[in-house]
Amino acid sequence: MTPDRRSVVIADWSGGTVAIELSTGARRILLAGSQRWIAVSPRGEIAWSNEADDAPGNVCIASLSHLPAA
Repeated sequence: MTPDRRSVVIADWSGGTVAIELSTGARRILLAGSQRWIAVSPRGEIAWSNEADDAPGNVCIASLSHLPAA
């Protein structure tokens, strides 16, 4: 959930990470590609890893408000 409780953030191995607005069902792509995991902080930051099964990945952190709008 986003800190404002208006959207849920979901990572998908094939479709990237999306935010889904709960009141309308509107989807916004936050991250393309596949993320191994995601986490959303109470301050509105998202952390994720793009690591593959055969190679270690980096942990990335960004503000949800700074990710591109679709």
